[in-house]
Amino acid sequence: MIDTVYKCDVCNAVRGPENHWLMVYSRRDFEVLPWSDETANDERNQHICGAACAHVVLDRYLESLRKESENVPSV
Repeated sequence: MIDTVYKCDVCNAVRGPENHWLMVYSRRDFEVLPWSDETANDERNQHICGAACAHVVLDRYLESLRKESENVPSV
């Protein structure tokens, strides 16, 4: 049986069996979720190795919102 190898989407760390990882869903909302083997393969989730990388993803998300708001024409 071949186990799936998961890497952090920020720093490329490899997930080990004892790691306490997170998943981030950040399309329109930003959600930090506990790791779940059942949803780890969902392409909408990012694999995050810990708080420092979660902060990087949050910073990127907030920057995308800022850029989005700059592109909205005022009425």
